[in-house]
Amino acid sequence: MTALTLRDLAGIGVERLKGVGEKKVAALGEVGVATVLDLLTTYPRRWVDRTNECRVSDLVPGQEALVLVTVRSVTKRVGRNRRPIVEAIVGDGSGRFHVVFFNQPWREKQLRPELQIALFGKPDVYRGSLQMTNPIVDLIGDRTGRIVPIYPQSEKSGLSTWEIAGWVEDALHRCEPRGLADPVPAEVRRRLGLVARHEALRGIHLPETMAEKGEARRRLAFDELLRVQTLLVMRKRALEREQKGIRHVVDGELVGRLRASLPFPLTGAQERTIDEITADLGGPHPMHRLLQGDVGAGKTLVAVSAMPACDGELHFDVTPEGSLDASSADAADAVADGGSAGACVDDAPCAALGSRCDRPTGLCVACLGDAECRDPARPRCDVTRGVCVACVDASDCGPRAACEPTTHRCVGTCAEGM
Repeated sequence: MTALTLRDLAGIGVERLKGVGEKKVAALGEVGVATVLDLLTTYPRRWVDRTNECRVSDLVPGQEALVLVTVRSVTKRVGRNRRPIVEAIVGDGSGRFHVVFFNQPWREKQLRPELQIALFGKPDVYRGSLQMTNPIVDLIGDRTGRIVPIYPQSEKSGLSTWEIAGWVEDALHRCEPRGLADPVPAEVRRRLGLVARHEALRGIHLPETMAEKGEARRRLAFDELLRVQTLLVMRKRALEREQKGIRHVVDGELVGRLRASLPFPLTGAQERTIDEITADLGGPHPMHRLLQGDVGAGKTLVAVSAMPACDGELHFDVTPEGSLDASSADAADAVADGGSAGACVDDAPCAALGSRCDRPTGLCVACLGDAECRDPARPRCDVTRGVCVACVDASDCGPRAACEPTTHRCVGTCAEGM
């Protein structure tokens, strides 16, 4: 007998469960539950720990609390402005207090004498006795056990938390003989400290302790992340099969020049990350990669190190932390134009790169004046960055062109009156 898979559970309708008739099938359908899988993945929204519950005698005026009580009596009256008011007296073995609901007439039918409920709210003193106004109400019926799960309830659909809990318990009981298949190998579960899938579903719905509930929640969260990651990997593999990217030359002159200009050695993590990115750039498929790291870990350096491999083009994109800082951009520009990003005090360390040392900034730059710009396409020196550019201002361009301040290129303009 093979273990049940999630696909098997998705093929079993809730009508197979005890106590689920046509009306309940319709009610469950309204909240998106049609199969046993839907039901078992409808997790409790909170749990009442009977071993650590607050008693009525422990309530402190002005402090929010969760208390498990039994309804003693319920009355309904009409207040000022014809607003309906439902009042109830609730209590436990240690005492009792009043509960008041404004503009909630349906509470009269919901709250019946001898019904056990969980109330969450802030008690206050009114006319010498404790009272809660419009608290959150969870119906737990006669559910027993140390930990009571509280499920999302729907007054419109007529579903109560104890009904859902009973159906979940019946579904888990019926799964016991075959068990649930677990896609995570036992060795991996032991290494990561994860409980089995069947144990996790039982622990989230029917925990014996709050610690067991926490272990179950951790495993189910792991499963959700595993599904997301598996889907992303499948999509990536599909893109690699179906799409073709551009093979970049990853060992060009700019790459070596940038590495040689650094005044410090790269860390092992930086080297490894750069190698992985470079391998992707040199491959035949589009790269899909996210670079993450702590502040100061060298993300900018890693990104800049990969950019020269893109056919000699440098591309700077805005990141969540902001745009590439000016010093990094200037350093990369200097390398691209024959300069160096390293520190210097004289021209000696820059000579090998055919650049000069800008002593005020301590950077190797391509130029300090126009005379050093010998490329006809870049005849002017932008002294603020130490790089050769096509233009510095409009006087370097034709009569119907202007100097674009960001790229320092001449761009055409429309003549006046046209």
